[in-house]
Amino acid sequence: MAGIAGLLKAEPEHFVVQELPVQPPSGTGDHLWIEVEKRNLSTPQVIRSLAQLTGLATPTIGSAGRKDKRAVTRQWLSLVQDVHSKLPADDQPVEVDDGYWQILRRASHGRRLRTGTLRGNRFEILLTAVAPNSLARAQELNAELQALGWMPNPFGPQRFNRPESLVRARLLLARGHRGRNHRDRFDYSVLQAAFFNHYLNIRNWPEPLIVADEWYQTERGGMFTDSDEESVSKRLKNLEILPCGPLPGGKLRSPGAAALRWMDEVGEILGTGTEPWRGLGKKIPGTWRPMVIRAPAVEIAAEDRGLWLRFDLPAGSYATVLLNYFQAGEWDLPCPV
Repeated sequence: MAGIAGLLKAEPEHFVVQELPVQPPSGTGDHLWIEVEKRNLSTPQVIRSLAQLTGLATPTIGSAGRKDKRAVTRQWLSLVQDVHSKLPADDQPVEVDDGYWQILRRASHGRRLRTGTLRGNRFEILLTAVAPNSLARAQELNAELQALGWMPNPFGPQRFNRPESLVRARLLLARGHRGRNHRDRFDYSVLQAAFFNHYLNIRNWPEPLIVADEWYQTERGGMFTDSDEESVSKRLKNLEILPCGPLPGGKLRSPGAAALRWMDEVGEILGTGTEPWRGLGKKIPGTWRPMVIRAPAVEIAAEDRGLWLRFDLPAGSYATVLLNYFQAGEWDLPCPV
């Protein structure tokens, strides 16, 4: 059956994201954490603006990750303490290009904020121009999602907005370059994301909860592998553990035989093979990423303009994947080549 269709991000206020930190700042320490709200700006744009105001180098400003540009988002950034007096007052907007950012609150902390240091993100999203009877259809799709208990965890389509990154990363890989600068590492990350999505696509999708001598992630984030098929199968069905797929790299933990066959197949599809990845060393180490996540609770509400969908996702998971499920009525895995 079809989904609810609809238009995403007709206005920035229709896509609201609240970062969920691992822990709030402690109130003491040598670093200043600021919670920033931004509208119609990327996270790098805000960081550059902060650097201009404070005189800091952009690499010294910490963040847990990037947030959508065409949106209203709230996230924490970290600065060295001695720039406190150079910052604008709380709730005082700073205009940049066609958007703005403002500080909501600030507090001291003992450490810099590092990439990936977040629990997840909370989304409030309005889909406009939805199909007739969209509320009932969205509720049906949500019931199916909750009954399933999980959703796929591919990289969303926005991860592949720069096709030239795939081309450049293939050239770097063929030449054995190990990611000497930010652009190299970014391009490699796009190719890794494509590799992961293709792996997920060929791995007996859409039934990923099978035992395939891969790596698994526990609820606390620990990684393990286990050859006891009966034990692993039971834990998978209960969603006590999550099966993981590869982001290839120089230090990737060794896969089992089945996983290695699938990796070889993806290497042929993308024209990278698997052996060149092993030569990238610790600059592009690689890792195993959950192929599914537990189904999020989704709150659905209708209004004159369309449908609001509210839900939380863990760090690294893409709201656009879940939104596409509601809009199209089925899961879609972007698999660029």
